Formats: sequence, C-alpha cells, structure tokens
Amino acid sequence: MGVPHSYPKLNAVWILFIIGLVYVLPVIDGFQATRIVSKQQHPQKMQVLKMEQRSLSSSSRRKLLSEFLVAGGAFVLSNKKAGAEEKKPRLKGAAELDLEYYIKDLMNGNDQTPSVQTVKVLKPARNIDANFARTLEDLTFTAIVQESGLSKDEVKNRIENLKGKVQDTFQKKAPFDADNISDQYRFDMNSYVQYKVAMMSIESLIRRINLVRYVGEGVLAALASRPNSSLQAFQVFDARKNGQLSTVLEQVEVLLSELQGTGFIKGYRVDAPEDLDEDWTAGFPVEVAITLEDPATLGAALQFSGERTLFHPDYAASAMSLFMKKYGIKAKYQEYFIDSTYRPDPTAYQASEVLVQFSLDRLST
Repeated sequence: MGVPHSYPKLNAVWILFIIGLVYVLPVIDGFQATRIVSKQQHPQKMQVLKMEQRSLSSSSRRKLLSEFLVAGGAFVLSNKKAGAEEKKPRLKGAAELDLEYYIKDLMNGNDQTPSVQTVKVLKPARNIDANFARTLEDLTFTAIVQESGLSKDEVKNRIENLKGKVQDTFQKKAPFDADNISDQYRFDMNSYVQYKVAMMSIESLIRRINLVRYVGEGVLAALASRPNSSLQAFQVFDARKNGQLSTVLEQVEVLLSELQGTGFIKGYRVDAPEDLDEDWTAGFPVEVAITLEDPATLGAALQFSGERTLFHPDYAASAMSLFMKKYGIKAKYQEYFIDSTYRPDPTAYQASEVLVQFSLDRLST
C-alpha cells in the first residue's frame, strides 16, 4: 500500500490559515482599539488613541502575524514530508510558494535581507533662544499660579520637588546641561515638570484650557516682540467676510518661520489641498496638516502620552490656533507622533515629528 495522498489536507490547512489572517486579525485590532478607548474618561481622549494606535496596532499586528505564520508554517512544512514519496508531486502556485518562502524566512532568517536592530541615535541638543525659553517657562509658571489658586512659593516648591525626582531619568534619556537655559533637552524636561505640576494642581478642565490659551497668547506676543519680527507687519482681516484661506496659511508659515528662528522647532511643513480656496469660498471646512520637526517639547509630550493623558506642553499648536482665530477662523486640532525614518524593526519606533491636523471653519457670528 502506498503512502496516503496528503495534499488535500495541505490545501485545507492553507484555506483555514488564510481565513484566519483575513478575519481574525482585524477583530483583534478592533478589540485593542475598543479596550483603549473604554479606559478614557472624556471624549477628547480619543486623541491618545489616534496618537499611539499607529505604533500599537502595527507592532502588535506584525508580532501576531509572525507568530501565526510560524505556527501555521511549521505545521504545513512538517506535512510536506508525508508527501515526499509521491511520484508525481503537485505543482505549487505562486501565492503558495511566496507564503512558503516567507515562512522559511521567519523561521530561518533571510540571508539576503538580514534582520538589523535599529539603534536609537540621540541627536545633539539644539540651542533655543535663551530669552524665548525663559519667557515660555515664566508664562507657564504664571498660568499655573493663576489657574490653581496656589501661592507662587507653593508652585515653585512643587516644581522643584518633582524636578528632583525626574531629572535623573531625563538625563539618562537625553543628557543636558542643567544650568544652560538654552539647552533643548533641559527645556524639554522643565516643560514636562511644569505641566505635570499643572495637571496635579488644576483639576478643572476649563482651567486647564485657560492655561493653554494663556500660554498660547504669550507665545504669539513673544514672537511678535522679537527684533525684526515679521509678525509685527501682519494685517488681520476677517476671513468670514473677505480674503482667501491661502493668505492666512501664508501668514501661519511666517509664524512658524519665527518659531524656527528661536530654535524651538527644527523645521516645519504645511500640507493643504490645492483647491482649499475654492472649498473655503463654497463654505466647506478645510483640513490642513502642519508638521513640526523635532519640537523642543517632544520628549515631554511622549511621556505624557505614555501616561495616557491628553494634557501636555502645548506651545506651537495653541499659538497657531489662536493666531488663526484672529482671522475669524475656528481652528480645531489634533496631534499625532510621527517617525520620519523607516525602521524594519517596529519596536525601534522613535517619534521625531508632531503632525498637527487642523480642521478649519468660519467662526460663528
């Protein structure tokens, strides 16, 4: 008696395997998203999901897919031996061969494309304009005192106590000169400490919003007061009645250029639809994406995101939103972390940019 034919069983395995990939993985990803959202206490906290779901879902999906492929592949490859004595082996299809090679790569490694662990390289600290950095810290401190109702001495003590607890941790991540107010990473740590104290001292959401608004207005004033600032030449018009939206975005770019001049951001990009003026004239809301390259508060913002809180140092986005409000534009925004470098290893994810997604509409009269 010959060896029983095993290929029908192999085909059934492949069918179940593919069905599992198509139907099981989306369900698991959906469960992850639901689980994260269910922990939030405010609708706006969907922002945390959007900022982190990209790295969470991609890495978890890839990990699960790899484990599923290895398990299924090991079973399928073991069944190949059962049919090894067939005199007339069935020809495999292209898709089947591709999957088999992929499984072998997962199990044995691919000699032509070796797996390389991406090393996180810390960029040298940028210098921030000392006067601008000091102004932002003073603005935040004043806002905490105003909105918390605490005395200046109490707020100062809370800041110093927390700084003593977290400074070593921040130093290990990004060494900095604690006495150099222009050091990018020093400012990053200080912004985390100040906003952490603000979060612990101010429970009211309205008062936290007031703090962000106060600081944003202060940023605009500080940029306008810089020597030879182009912000001084701005002529504000009412976008509800006249003017093109593209004109406003040109002014926003000048604001970003001033912000870059302080060293607060390394660079920026503004991405807007080509027909934004037509849509705006027709009365439709317009989506605009503004990317901030390596902002000085990136590390602090990532830390707050890891703590599952929306409240974080917000200087640039709030300033842009308030700036556009002066033009009669209602600018709602959400922020997303972006890794601008492709990394084969998803665990080596390293955010380097913040994408601010604006939804622009006319202010109601």
